[in-house]
Amino acid sequence: MECKGPAVMIRCTRLCLLLAFLPAFLFTGAGVSAFAAKPKDGGSSLPKDPAALLALAAQHNGLAGPGLKPWHIKAMYQVYNAKGNVTGKGSFEEWWASPDEYKTIFNGPRYKQQVIRNANGTFVSGGDTFPYPEYLVQDLYDEPVNTKLPGKGMKLHFNMEHFGKTALACVEEIPKGLQPTGFHSITNIFPTYCMDPAHPILLLYGSYGQTLTQLTAVASLDGRYLVQNAVIFDNGHELLSVHLTQGETASQWSPKLFLAPSDAQNEVAFSKAQFKDAKVIAGYRISGQPPDYPESAKIGNVQGKVVLRVLIGRDGVVRSLVILSAPSISLATSAVGAVKTWKYKPYLLGGRPVRVVTIIKVTYSLGI
Repeated sequence: MECKGPAVMIRCTRLCLLLAFLPAFLFTGAGVSAFAAKPKDGGSSLPKDPAALLALAAQHNGLAGPGLKPWHIKAMYQVYNAKGNVTGKGSFEEWWASPDEYKTIFNGPRYKQQVIRNANGTFVSGGDTFPYPEYLVQDLYDEPVNTKLPGKGMKLHFNMEHFGKTALACVEEIPKGLQPTGFHSITNIFPTYCMDPAHPILLLYGSYGQTLTQLTAVASLDGRYLVQNAVIFDNGHELLSVHLTQGETASQWSPKLFLAPSDAQNEVAFSKAQFKDAKVIAGYRISGQPPDYPESAKIGNVQGKVVLRVLIGRDGVVRSLVILSAPSISLATSAVGAVKTWKYKPYLLGGRPVRVVTIIKVTYSLGI
């Protein structure tokens, strides 16, 4: 079954979630094994403390952290438009030897890029601007769980959430002072990670009011869980589907694999997001919807500022955002809905576009 179309997003998501709990998954990729009912990770002794559960999920999901053998993966992906039509196909491949020695290749009809990290720096050839949503693919495998949560002024909340008859153990990051909402919608506004209730297997997670990632099949490599099949939703429609085709480990990779080609550019400051003052970035805004004042907040005499930390991509599009504080859930939801539509002129550093992190404040006033 395909999960497409905003009109059926909740129903379809729940149905596909049930499919994810079949007793076994089929996989033919070399070196990667699909797991059945009993993974080797401690069974039903999952902690209820949200920080401990999130740390355990980070330890078991994705291919980041200590103790890993050199590895290689390859995944195929498809990009969809709001009508559910395929607009692009491509592949992502990564060889990893250490945090300071790796190679990634994106190969698609509209985007080709090779990144090599070695002792001399990070070298990029092909496209130097990550298009949306291709950049989401790498995060699925490298580091799907944000290990830096909770942020300043935030807290973590644990809750068992039910999707039909399926229960998941969920950790949600929310601003201090706000009551937790739980995970009830595909358009969640706070970072949320949901796992199998008996094992630290990440199955569903939302990314800062932007996207929702659902794992419909999971494989394992070198003792870590990683995506075999996944669907990423954005604003209620299927944005991206990913399928792992190959995975393997080795004692070491040939040093020649990490030699940069002659046409590669050495990335220095351009690879990291630049933090810029909100007043500076405000002058770069060129479009986007203004926030609506929720009627329920007006009736309840709720007003104040919603403060968000926002990542703006090299193309000027808001890629992720985190709510740092808010007077209420309704105002937070309103602010997220507006800010995620804002578009900016690319911010240039040395004549080249860079990612920017900034703080945005959305003020709601009754004017009384």
